[in-house]
Amino acid sequence: VPLRVHGHTLGVLGVDNRTPGRTMTRDDMTVVMAMADYAAIAIENASLYARSESERQKLETILTQTEDGVIVVDTENRMLLINGTARQAFGIREGMIGRSMVEATDDPSLLGLLRAPGRLPHREEIVLRDGRVFNAQRTPIRGVGQAIVMQDITHLKELDRIKSEF
Repeated sequence: VPLRVHGHTLGVLGVDNRTPGRTMTRDDMTVVMAMADYAAIAIENASLYARSESERQKLETILTQTEDGVIVVDTENRMLLINGTARQAFGIREGMIGRSMVEATDDPSLLGLLRAPGRLPHREEIVLRDGRVFNAQRTPIRGVGQAIVMQDITHLKELDRIKSEF
């Protein structure tokens, strides 16, 4: 019996009748065809899961390896994702995924940015305790929460200061 999903044949289900002299009945064929349908669906689901997991891992790698700080929170401001740059900038420990941002950091600028009203992107500068300056943009994401992407602009601020002094 062919294993079919969406008009594509994934394989074949072979059944061996070990009872001598007994032929397969229509009921037997109905059961085998139902088993083939279930097997095809299970194979397709496993394939879809493997592909989605692979894509999720790629996305996570991109977000965690980028030099810009990235924080994604849900609608209750619980951390869904944070990359190393953002973790280091705000001194956030490992294992804070799923926890409230208030638990993760006491940085008033970051918490204020998360609480900024509106459904439109919001941009502001965040000055860290170590003197670095980040250009941070908070973007609401429907159905998820919001994302904050931060770019280190310390060198640009320093150039601006030198230019002004000159």
